[in-house]
Amino acid sequence: MKRINYILLVVAAALLCGCETNDIAGIFNGTSPHANERFASSMEWNNANGYATLKVADNYKVYVAADTHIESGKDEYWKRFVNDYKSDKECPFAIHLGDMINGKEQQAMFAQDLAIEPAGYVKGSDTIFTVTGNHDIYFNQWGEYLKYYHTSSYYVDVQTTSGYKDLYIFIDSGSGTLGTDQTEWLRQLLDERSQMGYRHIIISTHTNFYQQDMSQGTTSNFALEETYTLTAMFTKYKVSLVLTGHDHYWEDTVYGGVRYLSLDCLRDGESNAAYFTMNVGSDIKYGEVKLN
Repeated sequence: MKRINYILLVVAAALLCGCETNDIAGIFNGTSPHANERFASSMEWNNANGYATLKVADNYKVYVAADTHIESGKDEYWKRFVNDYKSDKECPFAIHLGDMINGKEQQAMFAQDLAIEPAGYVKGSDTIFTVTGNHDIYFNQWGEYLKYYHTSSYYVDVQTTSGYKDLYIFIDSGSGTLGTDQTEWLRQLLDERSQMGYRHIIISTHTNFYQQDMSQGTTSNFALEETYTLTAMFTKYKVSLVLTGHDHYWEDTVYGGVRYLSLDCLRDGESNAAYFTMNVGSDIKYGEVKLN
């Protein structure tokens, strides 16, 4: 019986990773504070430093990556992504949807890659906006994440030269849930901001809402009750687009008038490795850039 229980525990651990990786040990070595505690840390930073406002052209381009799983000697695709978005004059910023790293003490290497020429990297996410994935908080690494990126629950106002406005909201689902406090903050933010004439409201997070691929089991999604609560909220407040990663599988779903996109991974060696670009104007046009 003990042997059967052990085998079941190992299988469960592999599923709970939520991504194709050998970083199972991270589950048993601490996954950082609860969602409510992480949210409190993010709000402490936000309250002290405010929220970013970016000035951009009426039509601009955003590069988006997910699930890079950086580890020693495995960051070629990530470096290409950084060079591509920094070289594109139409791109004022980029987004990473979590699972940036794939092991303990890799955040420094990930952040260092952001300093690749031709553009410099400003800590505090003027150039790239990030959220945590489950691998980013394994091994109690939340403190490391805060050291480099400061917050995982925040919003960014984007204002165009002709006076249009887009709202980007970044939410922390690194442990598969927003938690009660972050959910209420998101509801209040959407309730307030949806009345302010935004052209688009775009939400970025790690965990999936919908998926057809089941390679990661049911751990790729929010719990059913939370999915219902959040998707109903997004429909009510006319969110344009929800961007997620985690499952390493491209998915394009429309539900309740909201488009949900799950991105392929940007991990070295993966056959479907890709990043995502979107051209934002009066509408949003998007597509993948395959690296293989």
